[in-house]
Amino acid sequence: MKFDQLLDRLPWRPLRGCPGRWVLSPEVEAGPPERLWPAAAPERYRSPAAPDEIYLTRFDDGGGLLSYRKPNGRFLHTLNSPDGLARKLERLGIEPSATAGAAVAAGAGDRRQL
Repeated sequence: MKFDQLLDRLPWRPLRGCPGRWVLSPEVEAGPPERLWPAAAPERYRSPAAPDEIYLTRFDDGGGLLSYRKPNGRFLHTLNSPDGLARKLERLGIEPSATAGAAVAAGAGDRRQL
């Protein structure tokens, strides 16, 4: 999957003040990332900068999907260009693993892969 493919498939709206980032329209009952993209293999993270569990699904072109699992089990999905994803991951203090399932060697408190 590539960024443009998912952008064209669903109703996204730009996040104000966040170039390269879009949020999925609230009218879409999306569920987990695998519902948006069946081949998704998200990595799960926690960050002190976000109250929700974070699911990171990376795309072939360097962009990705950041999905936030809310306490009620619903997901908020953000679509990110390569630059938008890099900025957001830096703000969250997340260093994605080289391979899914590997531990993150960030060494920074709760910024860890689950």
